[in-house]
Amino acid sequence: MSEADGAPQTTVAPLDEDAPSTVEPTRPPSTTGAGAWCALVPPSLVASTLGIQLREPTASFTPDEIRCTYVPVTEGELTIGVRFRVHQDQTTFAAYRASLDRPTEPMLDLAGVGDEAIYRTNEFDIQITHVVIARAGSVVVELEAPGTLEGCTALVKAILAQLA
Repeated sequence: MSEADGAPQTTVAPLDEDAPSTVEPTRPPSTTGAGAWCALVPPSLVASTLGIQLREPTASFTPDEIRCTYVPVTEGELTIGVRFRVHQDQTTFAAYRASLDRPTEPMLDLAGVGDEAIYRTNEFDIQITHVVIARAGSVVVELEAPGTLEGCTALVKAILAQLA
């Protein structure tokens, strides 16, 4: 759809500033604009769902994923990571899940999030973090963060809602 069709366009800043990019709201930003992906998860969104104050994210990418790393404002808090994987389907999601399963910490199904979702809770000493991974269409969102599973799930749902 284009603006002429009544659908608003979103401008995304690519890594190559000489190559402007626009995407429809129903499609994720291009993989060349890692910063645009991280802009989908501003620190204010994390604060409203997890109650953690963060600095602006650092964006990076590999051929397989876009990574957004958030450092907390308060010293002693844990860093939060959000990752995006594009061009995903049920088969690639199942393979990714299998690669993450550990005998003592298996990935568990998480109902009601995207097309399919899984999670794992990690405990180290008194620190508890959750890894929540959800696929919606061809995009996978992965969150690793402290807080409650409910809060982490709410954050992933809020991210996915921006991609719909």
